[in-house]
Amino acid sequence: MRFVQARVKRYRSVVDSGPFEVQDNKTIFVGPNEARKSPLLQPVQQLNRPDGVKAFDPLRDYPRSMCNEIAIREVNTKNIEVVTGRFKIEKQDLEVIPPKFADCTYVLTR
Repeated sequence: MRFVQARVKRYRSVVDSGPFEVQDNKTIFVGPNEARKSPLLQPVQQLNRPDGVKAFDPLRDYPRSMCNEIAIREVNTKNIEVVTGRFKIEKQDLEVIPPKFADCTYVLTR
């Protein structure tokens, strides 16, 4: 599968990034200092969290301006969707996935 799109919501300084595309063969994410690159990439890393990387911590990672929602129990920290990734099926995936799913998009949310 190929990672094709992501969206980050309610993570540190990012309230909602809106969906952004992930292009083929790109390994660069450019922006000036303090442009919110890390608060976009850190949640994306949680889609397939490597060993040694901490999981989300609602009290640390929820936007400070919105923490009152947690305090008054308006938001259940177990149901917060922080990152959504979209993945497209590639040809080699069809060796283990039935062909009828060839045009499907897999959506993973954490």
